[in-house]
This record gives sequence, C-alpha cells and structure tokens, in this order.
Amino acid sequence: MPAYVIALIPDAALAEKLLALKEEARAIDGDQLYLRDEPHLKLCVGEFEACESFDTDLNSLCGTLVPIMIVAKGDVLECRIHLMI
Repeated sequence: MPAYVIALIPDAALAEKLLALKEEARAIDGDQLYLRDEPHLKLCVGEFEACESFDTDLNSLCGTLVPIMIVAKGDVLECRIHLMI
C-alpha cells in the first residue's frame, strides 16, 4: 500500500535558519530522529490502496499550486507544496 506525505517545503533562507535551530537542539538533546529530517511541515500522511488515477490526480494538483508566501518577523518566506510517494 503506497504511503503519501504532503508537506510544505520552505525556501532556502528559511530552511537554513531551521537547520541552524536543529543543530542547537542537537547540541542540547543529542541526535534525535526528528532532527534528521529536512525542514518541512507535514500537512497529511497516510497509506491508501494503490490507485493509478489518484497518483496522477494528486501529482497534477500539486503541480498547479502556487507557492505559499508566509511573513515571519518581517521576513517574507516562500514555501512550496511537495508530494512524496
């Protein structure tokens, strides 16, 4: 059964900041599993029956979404929808 993850992936500037924070956390708490992942925000995780049309439709949807702009402490950050199958 395929597993799907739909996540927001930050732009390079935000990813760099998040990786720096993860390094600080690693120094305090040691090497934890959550610190190994690249920066992202999961929107959905699930396992579904294999369905070719679902894969095609989901990939098509993700390809049409525009980047999401986020403002945090005066910085404008860009996130993109990313699909992993």
